[in-house]
Amino acid sequence: MGELDQQLEIVRRGYDPHQVQRLVGSLAGELKALASENAGLREQLAAAEARPAEPPSHSLTAGDDATAARSRETADVLDAARLNVARVMERATKEAAELLAAAEHEAQEKAAQQSTAALAAAEAHAKEMLDGAEAELAQVTARLEQGRAELAELTALRETLRTQFSDTRAQLAAIEATMDSAAAAELQDAHG
Repeated sequence: MGELDQQLEIVRRGYDPHQVQRLVGSLAGELKALASENAGLREQLAAAEARPAEPPSHSLTAGDDATAARSRETADVLDAARLNVARVMERATKEAAELLAAAEHEAQEKAAQQSTAALAAAEAHAKEMLDGAEAELAQVTARLEQGRAELAELTALRETLRTQFSDTRAQLAAIEATMDSAAAAELQDAHG
């Protein structure tokens, strides 16, 4: 029972799991031993109770007094053993429940820590992806604006070229008309 009285060290966020396992194993062993002892005492008690009581003799001898004293001692020992077993079982059950509750609490804390860590990692990954997407969107937007500017320049250039083409066509038409007039005048001069 020496291990039942030992103090468990509290380590980071709970009891040391190895110590808890050793103590639970020790408690389980002691409970089994006490249960076995308790079963043996119950068998002895049942056997003693099943024996027919000997009728009191009117003439008690010294041996009879010793037997009666031994019977009383045995009954006292059995009563004390029953009481002791009940106390030990109660204490062991209480300590086992406390250890189980502490282990469950520690497991819940660890699960919460792990889920918090997983959530933080997922959030960091999502932020990384979002930052990457935002950077790519900025690049695409810049290329789009550059494309729009180039399109505006090309549209302006096209309009300039159209205007120049129209002006050149008009000039050519004027030159052609002048040449036609000059040719017609020469023909008239030559015929005339």
